[in-house]
Amino acid sequence: MPYICRSQINSTELLTLYAVDDDGILYDPETVEFRIWDRTGNVQVFPATGYEDVTTVGRFGVGSFRAYDTGTSDGWAPASGATIGPYRIDWRFTDSVDETITRTWSQRFDVVDVGLELGYWTYLSPSRVRAEGVDSGMLPDDRLLDLIVRAQQYIERECRQAFRPIRQTLKFDGNGGVMIPFSIPIIGVEAVYVNDSDTELPTTSYAVYAYPSLKSDPGPRSPDSRRNPKITMKTRASASPFRPGGVFLASPLAGRLLPGPQMHQVPGVYGFLEADGTTPKLIEDAMLRVVLATAVMMDIGPGNQGGSVSGPITSEKTDQHEISYGFSYTAGSSDSPLATSPEVLEILRRYRAPIGIASPASRF
Repeated sequence: MPYICRSQINSTELLTLYAVDDDGILYDPETVEFRIWDRTGNVQVFPATGYEDVTTVGRFGVGSFRAYDTGTSDGWAPASGATIGPYRIDWRFTDSVDETITRTWSQRFDVVDVGLELGYWTYLSPSRVRAEGVDSGMLPDDRLLDLIVRAQQYIERECRQAFRPIRQTLKFDGNGGVMIPFSIPIIGVEAVYVNDSDTELPTTSYAVYAYPSLKSDPGPRSPDSRRNPKITMKTRASASPFRPGGVFLASPLAGRLLPGPQMHQVPGVYGFLEADGTTPKLIEDAMLRVVLATAVMMDIGPGNQGGSVSGPITSEKTDQHEISYGFSYTAGSSDSPLATSPEVLEILRRYRAPIGIASPASRF
């Protein structure tokens, strides 16, 4: 869940909207607006009434918009005296002026009072860690923020993917087949360039297996495309005399992705998110565990010989009966850069992306 500091100017990686159509393609709606609510008092804080129109000024890429303050001509920023706590941003965007199809999407975030800013989405806010009892005497703000950054880098490196939306251009080797396999989930693609061409491929020529997160109504999608992200070429075909209901290609290379290094480019937005556009709760939990355990081990001030980490019970003895469990746990030393636990490692194992995906050329 994103957080933003008092007076911090919103960046293109914090409070953002990515408009994705039902085919997984980023697109520009006719109008894009937003408003912000203080969830503590359930009071609208920006703008004073109605919505702020950011159709033009808030756009930073195809289908990509950030919360923008037209009054200051910059990203929206919480007031210097803004209430600390939970907030909500409501997005409203219209797909067509003629049909006036309006969609809405809301995102939760925190406003915090930390002197150091991060311009991108973190899975954990400093206030969440403070709520667990890690006060400024135990860990100052700057060290806490550094610990959050390192913990997130650790989780993303271990899982080989991010649990936040990231705009980037991915490049792929050609294999002579009709599919581009992805190791990370697709939120939405901006364009597809194949066979080392600078010409954008028509959207009717390919199918995107994108998980429809960041949408008000993701709808049913089976199987979960986050686990099988890919782009397949749609080929010109006709009825096959050999396979009832099947097809055969009009030519051997129709719709094929030519072999070669980095022959294909796909700019877009990628990340593993839940259907409502949030970071998976288990990932948030894993990061909190890493931060808390490491914070305890880093607490080595005067009079403190280092913290201790409580692991799971390995054995119990009572009334002359004893039972031992089939695992053990050893906390890292006090100078370990990061701390883990069996629970954290199990979560990371479940969310780890594959190293690579083999994609042999299809045979017809």
